[in-house]
Amino acid sequence: MSEKAAKDDVVLQVLAFDAGAHISPQGSFAVLRFPANTGDIAFVDTPLSGRIVDGSRDTSELSRLFGELHRAALDVDQSMVLVRRLADEFRRRQ
Repeated sequence: MSEKAAKDDVVLQVLAFDAGAHISPQGSFAVLRFPANTGDIAFVDTPLSGRIVDGSRDTSELSRLFGELHRAALDVDQSMVLVRRLADEFRRRQ
């Protein structure tokens, strides 16, 4: 994971348990941004299925939720420290 996170096109941030319950406990989602005249789309994943969301109100809300998750997560440097520490602990237990 550390190697992948070192790439220029990858941003790794950890939403630590210390942050408490987060705003998207049902599943993951992705928002894809396009040039201004084409509109954004999103994909929402749930335990039972996934769906594409293309309404501007819904994609705006998902973008807002992503912003909240981003602010609650550890920053990139803190995330890498945590990932490396956990990886080291895991290796020592092997």
